[in-house]
Amino acid sequence: MYIKFYDLKHTRNLIKTTIKTIEKVKIPYKKRHIHLNLILGLTWLASGILQTVQNENATFYDWYWLLLSGVYFTIYYFQIKKKYITIENGIIKKNWPFGKTMRLSEINQIKHFSGKYILTSNLKNMKIHIDLIDVESLPLLKTELDTLNAEWT
Repeated sequence: MYIKFYDLKHTRNLIKTTIKTIEKVKIPYKKRHIHLNLILGLTWLASGILQTVQNENATFYDWYWLLLSGVYFTIYYFQIKKKYITIENGIIKKNWPFGKTMRLSEINQIKHFSGKYILTSNLKNMKIHIDLIDVESLPLLKTELDTLNAEWT
């Protein structure tokens, strides 16, 4: 019985993809969570446009809705581009403007409690909310955390 390989190009692409996956792991947000921010941004934009068109003397409160929609559009764009968590070069990072970073080698304990993973080191704690992670990427995060030499509680 012979094993049939596809062409050599397909095999090379598969190897390159596997190597990229090993180097850098990105855990995205749930699509529902991302789309909710888009819907809220569109809602506040429509409300802001209606407020400014209806009122002849626009106040700050009328422009506030447009500012709020801009914030939600920024969050939507940021969540699509940066993803929720990045694991790269022995560092796990929550991708948020003031997100925490931890070295994987420093993690002593991992708690699975109340829908979140709590990573604990001697100096820091990091909470990873499981509800925000895309369902298809959750096993990838679990396998990355399983490779650590940390106590699970």
